[in-house]
Formats: sequence, structure tokens, C-alpha cells
Amino acid sequence: MSDFGDILEQWERRMQQKRASEADSGALDAERLAAIIDQYPPDPSAIQEEDESQDGGDQAISPAELPPEDSLDLHGLLAEEARRQVRRFLTESQARGLRKVLIIHGKGNHTKEPPILKRVVHEELEASPIAGRTGTPTRELGGSGATWALIRSKN
Repeated sequence: MSDFGDILEQWERRMQQKRASEADSGALDAERLAAIIDQYPPDPSAIQEEDESQDGGDQAISPAELPPEDSLDLHGLLAEEARRQVRRFLTESQARGLRKVLIIHGKGNHTKEPPILKRVVHEELEASPIAGRTGTPTRELGGSGATWALIRSKN
């Protein structure tokens, strides 16, 4: 007769095998799904119709109301590193197909100088062919210590 330790070891081995098997089949399903989506992309007009049916159809959402899909926090960076990070972030956001991002630059409360990072962010957004309209988010998302930007789609 086996003792409890042996039984527990057998059970743990079976559970590890089961998890490994489930993970393999899940990855395979995700790969198949990605291949199908690549082969048969969604029809943009169908997506638009679906979006319109969800919000009543004639109610347009303003860019300010869209939630940011990703954010970049620049606190503690020097100006040149912040410039590089903003450029990289915008490029990656466009490649990922994001529509709106948030860049947190702070309010400059911890310096006697004017807010440097805020100026850097605004200069980079204005110069970037990737960034479209920009604005100040709600207080909950950083208020004047952050800036949102719409990302132009890749043509």
C-alpha cells in the first residue's frame, strides 16, 4: 500500500502533464485562429456597422472620450531619453494598430524650472507624422500632467 506522499506525487505529475497538454492545445488553437484572421481579415464596413449599432448609430464619440489603449510614463527621464522614448512609443503604437495613447510627463512640480518633459512631449507630438490630434486627459488620467494623442493608421 502506498503512503500519502506517493499518492500526492503521482497526482502532481498527472496535473503537470494535464496542464502541459492543455497549454499545447491552446497555443495551437491560437496559432490557427491567427492564421485564419490573417487569411480572412474582417470587413471594415461590417465593423463600422456593428459599432454604430452599439452606440445608437448617430452618436459620434469624441476623441477625448476614447479610453487610451496604452500609456508611457516619462517621470524621472532626461529630455533626450524622453524624446527617444516618445518616438519609440509612437512607432510601436502605430505598428500595434492602437488608436489612442497616453503619455505621462508630470506637471513639473519637483523642479524650479518650467516643466521640461511636458514641452518635450508636445514638441515630439507636433513633429511626428504618427501623432494626430492631442489633448489633455481627465484628472483621473493625469490631467495637465499627461497628454493623450490619437495615432494615425499606417497607410
